[in-house]
Amino acid sequence: MSQKEFANQPLIVKNFSYQNLSCANFEGAYLMACDFRGAFLTGANFHNATLVTCDFRGADLRQANMRVRSARSCDFNHALFEGADFGPEETIGDTTCMHNAQSSFLRCAINPMGPCDRCPEYEAISN
Repeated sequence: MSQKEFANQPLIVKNFSYQNLSCANFEGAYLMACDFRGAFLTGANFHNATLVTCDFRGADLRQANMRVRSARSCDFNHALFEGADFGPEETIGDTTCMHNAQSSFLRCAINPMGPCDRCPEYEAISN
């Protein structure tokens, strides 16, 4: 098994913090209480994965496939999401803000739990 192949595995209380997991495959995995703080996850695949109380603070999730089955009680503060694929679901949060994650479960990397209407980091999308 490849070092970056985690598809369909139960991953409970695993420490991936600050690791290079670029293009890692977590498709269909069940991740509970996993630590991804500061991890390099560019291009990683989380399609159909279940995320429960995982810590993604400061993780680089650019270009990642984030079409997860569910994400409960996860911390995405200050994670990078540029180009991440959250799927066609309804986007939550203020879509006029450049920090919006274009996600159905995450508002933005700066203030992921909201509320958007009082966020001091609001920055309008420039055309």
